[in-house]
Amino acid sequence: MIVLASCHREVNLSPEIDFNGIAYIKIITENEFDTVNLDITYSNKFPLQSCLTNRLTLIKKKSYVTNYKITKPEMVSFEIMDTVLIAYMLPNDTLTVKIGIDTSTITSRPIYIHSEDPIYSFMQKEKNEFGNYYFESSTAITAFNSQPKTNQELDNVLSIINGAQQKRLNFLENNRSSIPSWFSATYKNNIDYYSAQMKFYQYFLLKNHNLNGALVPCDVKLNNPDAILSRFYWDFISDYFLLSDTVDNKLIGPPRLIALYDKAAEKINEHLEGKVLEYFHAYLLYTLYNACDSKEELEIVDSFINENNFKLNVLESNYVEEKRLESLNRIGRLEDSKQIKPGDKAPYFYLKDTLRSFHTLSDYRDKIVYLHFWATWCGPCLEELPFVNNLATSLSSKPVSIINICLDDNYDKWKELIKIHNLKGINLICSGNWENDLLEKYSIDGIPHYAIVDENGLIVSNNCEHPNEVGKVLINLLKE
Repeated sequence: MIVLASCHREVNLSPEIDFNGIAYIKIITENEFDTVNLDITYSNKFPLQSCLTNRLTLIKKKSYVTNYKITKPEMVSFEIMDTVLIAYMLPNDTLTVKIGIDTSTITSRPIYIHSEDPIYSFMQKEKNEFGNYYFESSTAITAFNSQPKTNQELDNVLSIINGAQQKRLNFLENNRSSIPSWFSATYKNNIDYYSAQMKFYQYFLLKNHNLNGALVPCDVKLNNPDAILSRFYWDFISDYFLLSDTVDNKLIGPPRLIALYDKAAEKINEHLEGKVLEYFHAYLLYTLYNACDSKEELEIVDSFINENNFKLNVLESNYVEEKRLESLNRIGRLEDSKQIKPGDKAPYFYLKDTLRSFHTLSDYRDKIVYLHFWATWCGPCLEELPFVNNLATSLSSKPVSIINICLDDNYDKWKELIKIHNLKGINLICSGNWENDLLEKYSIDGIPHYAIVDENGLIVSNNCEHPNEVGKVLINLLKE
């Protein structure tokens, strides 16, 4: 199978932030297929949103078109069978992907991916050089999963991160001539700020998630207008400021983010200025509305915005308001639907583990059950796995079962990710129609998704706290 990708935009034309931006993706199938699924996935962390996946079932020789609303260049993955293509989509541009069958061999017809797009070619060359993309590297897994106990251990990990960072920068420098200049600058910022985020998390973990309001040392610019096209820049500065202090652990969702912002606001306004500060506020407010799961939370965000003068321009205000209306409609649909409520019997499942043994919810009676729904293709899901592990470790002596349910059926990739992340808890995978069944019965409209079930198999909370926030909730349930 051949996948050819190309982008219509002039390769050296530098994109800009566009709050009305839409990226279009055209899929051209050049052969008839015996039903092949193509998953096109886009995710972002800041502004926060769940993975958005469009699944196309390819059969006929034709063109398919889909699109995503984006404000800056974003990574997008195309997964067909066991082959994954990572490319970049740009606001107000069309990315064209051609899919065909390799007829050069009669018997095996191997799957391979080829693209004439210089950005895609560069990224594939990087993956071939290092065996992975930077955000999938062993360095990243170590940085986000291991907690240093001493300053010496911290220094050792920082040295590893610095070495990995320099190798990627050297590779970029050696291949700079083959990619557009705007992408070269953006990718350098991706490397620098992703490295900075890894280093930040090592400090954060060393201090047991409590920095007491202090900003940790960093070796990158905080206010950097030249980095605004880098998603990892926004990831870093949002974590850097918003996690600099602690708030009441009982707070979850938008109230928690607002409380974190209130504590960090002075530092944010001291270190960020101009367009960077303006964009930061726009993304923050978009994130808040996106995280709303009730009308009460929506009203809290409304009040927060009314009490602060964020000085957004018309385009930015419209961008935020569009997300508000979208969330309002989503909340209305959820409230009108027959979603499960506290006290309802938890929906049944019958799923296999890695040894292909079947598990059902009734196997875990007499224990509190924390259900964690995720998928192998979901970037935000993978970012939460370290927190799942930390939760499992902290509750290892308690009558609590953490059940990780993978909603897709990519068995090999699922087992690989469990091994890479040493994912703790009970690991189960959906097959057949179980994915659709659980999505409907647990009212899942975005992942990762979490639910708590009591000792009697009854719902305590659906769409509940994430693993880095739920520990005290589970302990309190055990006390009851």
